[in-house]
Amino acid sequence: MFRPWPSWAIRGSRRRSALWLGIVAPAGTPARVVERLARELNGIVATPDFREAMDKNGAEPIGNTSEQFANLIRQEAERYGKVVKALAIKLD
Repeated sequence: MFRPWPSWAIRGSRRRSALWLGIVAPAGTPARVVERLARELNGIVATPDFREAMDKNGAEPIGNTSEQFANLIRQEAERYGKVVKALAIKLD
């Protein structure tokens, strides 16, 4: 268990950070399969039980399309890629 940590806003910073989770399929997965997965997963995300479980953990579940999720991944990779390059972060 982690001790409570004040948010960036409370600490007077304009930084923005979010944790996101998602499910991806291998490249080349047929569109009909991707669409079915998205439909089924969005159905789960919309259920009261799932939303309540996420709320208990301070999470806000958001269902979206595979295109929207791909855009989010691209945006985050660009955003954090700049940080990695600027700080010369390397994997060992």
